[in-house]
Parts: sequence; structure tokens; C-alpha cells
Amino acid sequence: NGTVALPEIGPVSLAGLSFSDAVAVLKKEVDKLGIGVSASVTLGELRSFRVFVMGESRNPGSYLVSGMATITHALYVSGGISDIGSFREIQLKRQGKLIASLDLYDLLISGNSKQDVRLQPGDTVFIPVRSRSVSISGEVKRPAIYELKSEKQVADLIELAGGLTHEAMKQKAKLTRLNKDGFSVISDLNLTHQKDLKMRLKDGDAITVSQGNQTFEKYVSLSGQIYRDGLFAWAPKMTVLDLLPNIKAFKRQADLNFLLLLRQTAPGEPMSVKTFSWQAIASGQRSDLPLQSNDQIIVLSQQAGEARRSALSEVVSILKRQATMGEPPAIVSIKGGVKFVGTYPLEPNTHLVSFIESIGGLAPNVDPDYGLIKRKNAKTGEVYFEQFTLAGAKKMLLQPEDAIVLFTKDQTNRSAVITDDLDALRIQARKGMPPKVATISGLVKSPGVYPLMDDSTVADFIDAAGGLLPEMDENYLLIKRKDPVTEKVSFQSFKLADKATTELKPGDVVYTFNKFNQDRVEVIGSAIQVLYDQSEKNSPPSVVSVSGVVQSPGRYPISSDARVADMLNAAGGLKEQTLTTEAELFRFKIVDGEKRESDRISFNPLLALKQDEQHNLLLQPYDEIHFKPIAQWNETSVTITVKGEVRFPGIYRINPGDTMQDLLNRVGGFTEWAEPKNAVFTRENLKQREAMEMQQMA
Repeated sequence: NGTVALPEIGPVSLAGLSFSDAVAVLKKEVDKLGIGVSASVTLGELRSFRVFVMGESRNPGSYLVSGMATITHALYVSGGISDIGSFREIQLKRQGKLIASLDLYDLLISGNSKQDVRLQPGDTVFIPVRSRSVSISGEVKRPAIYELKSEKQVADLIELAGGLTHEAMKQKAKLTRLNKDGFSVISDLNLTHQKDLKMRLKDGDAITVSQGNQTFEKYVSLSGQIYRDGLFAWAPKMTVLDLLPNIKAFKRQADLNFLLLLRQTAPGEPMSVKTFSWQAIASGQRSDLPLQSNDQIIVLSQQAGEARRSALSEVVSILKRQATMGEPPAIVSIKGGVKFVGTYPLEPNTHLVSFIESIGGLAPNVDPDYGLIKRKNAKTGEVYFEQFTLAGAKKMLLQPEDAIVLFTKDQTNRSAVITDDLDALRIQARKGMPPKVATISGLVKSPGVYPLMDDSTVADFIDAAGGLLPEMDENYLLIKRKDPVTEKVSFQSFKLADKATTELKPGDVVYTFNKFNQDRVEVIGSAIQVLYDQSEKNSPPSVVSVSGVVQSPGRYPISSDARVADMLNAAGGLKEQTLTTEAELFRFKIVDGEKRESDRISFNPLLALKQDEQHNLLLQPYDEIHFKPIAQWNETSVTITVKGEVRFPGIYRINPGDTMQDLLNRVGGFTEWAEPKNAVFTRENLKQREAMEMQQMA
């Protein structure tokens, strides 16, 4: 209890004294006993005792505390006050009687520890449930939930919260209160009026103090790759050159040809974005640009890094946020063969080519013959694609949310670049209406899946795939097509010369083949199997077999108008040792479930290639064409090489008596691009003779 008992003196109170003060008090009392009596004071261990912390403690129970412990020590060792415990009515009870009450707000806010009395053995610290509480947030110095005691008015709560900040908008505070029906009701408070400050608080009230209006007037702002960014005073007739008079204002990496100007004509109006070239204005190529109050100028980096992307991203985010259902954001994205890919703000009446020039221009080796724009139909919301060439796109106007894709000439992964864009076509596809895409494979630079326009042809898809490889077979290309209603598969063969007139449909697959590597049967083997799988009794598979002395014997699909010459092209053409005067067509029909020969027709392969209808026979399913070898063919005979614009270039063996015309017949004749007058004939012995004559003349 803070006292010591001394013989002949009695109890002496030392409570609250320091050790040195206690020593002085004791010596003074002992000195009163007379001469010869002195005091020696030492400090032993502080005794510990047990107290109880009950009620809304986080860990209620019995705790051992030191002899100097107070109420707050007991709160500390018990883990503090629970979420529903009172901070303002903490009670100290001793032998069932209330000894003291502690208001922690006095201690925490004012630093007053007068109520934090010392504990004695067996004391109980009791934490009752919190009574009334209100919250205050926003522009106050201590936003929090406060427990009310003697505070009854709004002004009292503001005082508890430390007062308002200097940014508080006193005229626009909000009070949220539950009414009798349990609904929240919001009321305006003007904290400059005594009436509102004296409003009585109720349990559960929530007050929000808003931030004052930080809007400046008559300014322009500069940000980005400049040395002096921030706000600058605006004056009437102010222009870009007034704000940025010379190149010294810019950092070294600044893009002087593509700056952004953000403008809002009136509060609540959407933000517009204009782009301009400071270089063009400074050099006199463009008129100086007048500025308006509150304009914002952003200078981008001319390096394709995070600084440029971040600045553009902020502007694009503004345009996206202010977009509406009928007004899509005025933005356009571009990827592929340009210097700076990304998403950019779009001005009205912007042409594709001028847009590319403004953002830094094309990348080296860009493909000028094929580009794509993904667009969205404003009425239906459906995605579609448009194909363009750079030469033809000079007057092509861009639309909001356009997505531009450019490619380089040597790019081999074109299809992978647009995979995500094509997903939109697949998502909006419906039964009976497959996605508007087609596939091109084989001997093209970048095989894959590409979007289909309403009038797309094979020529367009060859451009999409970056063009043909030199070893492609120009005499045989194949289209696999699936009917969207019946889901039946069919095939159509054609020549490269017909690429511009051969139209494609959604889901088509275009096969191209190597004229030297005769693996075409393996390439289309699985596709042909589909014809057998879908065949029925009255609908045989549209397949013909080609055997014998041809470059690539095997089974090939046919269309309803296919003829012998088509199958010769499909099989890669005749071989050198093929008998060109006679071949046979075997015709079969199904009788009692078995395939039986019904007819055998002989024809001349060379005449068939020349489109002679008597020999270029119309084909039917189950037909088999067999090409014979030349009898007693001499493998060691003389060979001759034919190159250039003939139908079947290669190395051919010749027999005694063969003429140039015989050879031309065997190679299938000239192609449509051949120029016979410019043909070159060389012979090895002539080369040797010319070499000898040159030596003699030397």
C-alpha cells in the first residue's frame, strides 16, 4: 500500500516517491529519535501480486503484475480492449466497490494520467461494453470511430478528431444517419453555421468532411520529357511557342514530332486530345497552336520504353472512362511494323498513313502489300476486319477503337501475332455461320489462319501469308471447304494463275505444294479420309486414284468438273520415262457392296494436257488413272536440263532422233509467262569449243 512501518515511529507513507526521495524521508524520521540512531535504506525486489482483468478484454483473466502497476499496465498485459469494449468507462473495483474510473481518451488525447491509479492485490479491472459511438472521416486530423461520453454535438466530435484540416470544405460535409425504418439518410452539413455545429449526435452517426476544390484557374500544365514541368500561368493569345520557345526546354529523349494536347472546354464536358509536332511549328511548317486555359501538354519519349507507354496509358485511360454506349473511346491501337507500337488517342478525320507517320513512321522492311484493321460495327457491335495496302490506304480514315496490324516482309509468325484478334471472330460465330477466317498452308512464307473479308480471294491470302516460296507448284493448289449447313467436306483444285478469281469462304483451308518434294499425298491424306467417312450408298467419296509413272502417285480429291489434266497436275506431272502417247482410265462401280470394273478408256496424256476433250476425260468417283512407262527405257541415255517457264521443269533423258518439239511436249509446254523468243540453248561441247577458240585468240 506504499507505506513502511518503523519501530517507535510507526507507518511512513512513501507512495509515489522516487528511491532518493524515499531515503531522504526515512532519514528525516529516524533523526527525530535522537543522537546515535541512523538509518540505512536499501531497495529489495518489487513484490508482485495478482489482479483480474474482466469484461471486454481481448484476453480476460488473472494476471501477475508488479507492485507499481496501474490500470493501463493491466490493460496492456491482457492484450488490450476488444472491438466492442469501452475506452471511456474502464472501472477499477476493490472488494466489490468502485474505486476509480479511467477515461482513456484523457490519456491518449490530452496526456492526462491522473485517473490511471495504482493497483493493489486482488483488484479487478472491468471493461464494460461500449455505449454510443460515431465516426468521422475525410478532412479531419484524426479520422476514426469515437465513443461518446459527455460529447453531444457535432462540434464536440470535431474537437475529439483534432479539428479540421486546412483542405477541408466546411460548407459541404455529409451526415449519414439511420432512420426509424432502418434506412440510411444523408444530410448536408455546413460547418461554418452554428446551427449545424450544435446538432445533437446519435449512436451510429457518420460524418464525412470533403476536401476543398483544388481546381486552379487560368493555367496550362506541362509534363513528360521536359526540364521544367508543372503549372504555368495562362494569358490570352498564349501559344505553344510561348510555353516552349526553343529546343532547350526539352530533354534529349523527347519526341518533338508527336506531342499531346489535352483540352476540356467546360467543366463536365469530355476531354479532347489533339496531337501536334513542335518541330513543324518551330520550323514554320505548321502554324503556331493557340492555347486555352487549363490545357495540358504531354511530351512523350522518343524511345520505346516504359516512360512513353505510361504517359500514353494515362491519356487512354481518361478517354476510356469518359466513353459512353453510343460514343466509344477515341483511341486506336497499332502493332507490328511501326517504330512505336501501342494505343494512341485518335483525332477526327485522321488518315491511316498520316497517323503512322505522326507516331514515328514504319519499321524497316515492312510489308507494304498487306495490313489489317480490326473494327467494330457501331450498330451491331460485331467485330470485322479490313485488309489494306500502304499505297491504297492514304485516304483511309481511322475509326474509334480501330486495331491496326502491320507485318514485316520476312516475318514467319504472322498468324500468331493476330491470334487474340481472331478470337473475337470465333466468339461471335453462330451455328450455320462459322467464324470469318480461313487457313493457308504449305509453300508460303507464313502459313496460318487469317481473317476473311467479304470478297477475299486466294491472292489476298497469299499476300496475308507474306507471299509464295520459290519451289511452290503453280499448277496445283487445293481448297478444302465445309458446308456450314450439311457439314459435308468438298475440295476444289485450281492453278496459281487463277488466284485472283478464286474466292474463299469461312472455314476454307488452302493447300499449296512443293513441286520438287512429292509428299503431297501425305499432306492431304487425313483430309481425303474425311471424304470416305462422310460417304454414303448414293454419295460415293469424290476421290480418284493416280498410279504409275507420275511424280506423286496416290489418291486425290476431285470436284464435280475435274478432268484428267487436273489429276496430272495434282500428281506433280509426268516423269521423264512416262509414255506420253497412251495412258488408261479404269472406271469402277459398286455392285452388291463390291467394287467392280465397269469400263477401261485409253487416252493420250499430252493431248489431255492440251485440253483436248476427247482425251481430257471428265472424272467420276472411284476412277483410277494409270500412266505407263516407255518400253525398254534406257536409264543410261543422254540427259538434258530444262529450266524456266515450262510446266514441268527438270532433267529429262532423250533418245536418238528426239527434237526440241518432242522435248517441249514432254515438259508440258510453256507457261503463260514464257517468252519463247528469249529462250537460251547451251551445249557442253559448244562451251568447250568456245573456250578453246578463246585460248587461241589470247
